[in-house]
Amino acid sequence: MTSISNQTACAVLTPIHFCCQIYTYEGKFVSCIESTGNKLSDPRGLAVSEDGHVYVADQKNHCIKKYRYM
Repeated sequence: MTSISNQTACAVLTPIHFCCQIYTYEGKFVSCIESTGNKLSDPRGLAVSEDGHVYVADQKNHCIKKYRYM
């Protein structure tokens, strides 16, 4: 499990479930990032930008994916 946060939310990467979960600092679940057409395959790293994007390093797909969570 990997987590990183910005000023408004915390992103938690769960490679076993191939998703990235977003929570507020108070612990309220916001969303789960699961790409529908091009699924995450062995996500390993993430970063959260100040403008509300999450970048996920997808190891088996050999790419970095960008998502908007808010």
